[in-house]
Amino acid sequence: MTPRMPASKFRELVDVMVEIYLLDPDLPEIAELKDQAEEIVSLQAPRPHYFLAKLDPNRDISDFEGIKVLEERMFGHVLHSWSLAKHHCRRLDEDLVRICVDGQGAHLFVSHMREHEVFLVRGAAINPMRLADPGNRYEVACELIRQFTGVEIDWREQVGTTRTINVTRSLDGTWGVEFDRIKITSS
Repeated sequence: MTPRMPASKFRELVDVMVEIYLLDPDLPEIAELKDQAEEIVSLQAPRPHYFLAKLDPNRDISDFEGIKVLEERMFGHVLHSWSLAKHHCRRLDEDLVRICVDGQGAHLFVSHMREHEVFLVRGAAINPMRLADPGNRYEVACELIRQFTGVEIDWREQVGTTRTINVTRSLDGTWGVEFDRIKITSS
């Protein structure tokens, strides 16, 4: 059994990882991780190194024809999908023109002469036909939309009825939302 890592050392290592991975040190996730240092180091399993490894912004990211794809993360995360999208697409806040959420995930589009997809979050895939859907994918999708656009969508109202959500930036900078819903019928 290895000796317990002091919380101060864990915080130092978080700073080192932030520097190595060129992460924004002001991310709320980084502050939250440091705030939880005492609790994290007191755990016997998983070790604090598990949390440090989850700071890798390339973890669960693949490249598909120039689109960064964040695969669905089954064992938790430290960095949120919107923070990862901003890390991999540096001008996303300025260049984002559309978010389309569908059965594949949340697609983020930018425009440079023409609109093109740059990032896909698979954990935000929505499907109104999914049985006993707890709504966690809808929740991720709606929070991602809020983080980038400020548009508040109640994810609970979308579960089981919404096939796609399209959020588009107009020329004046405002965001519009369109929903593609299925009709619920009883037999």
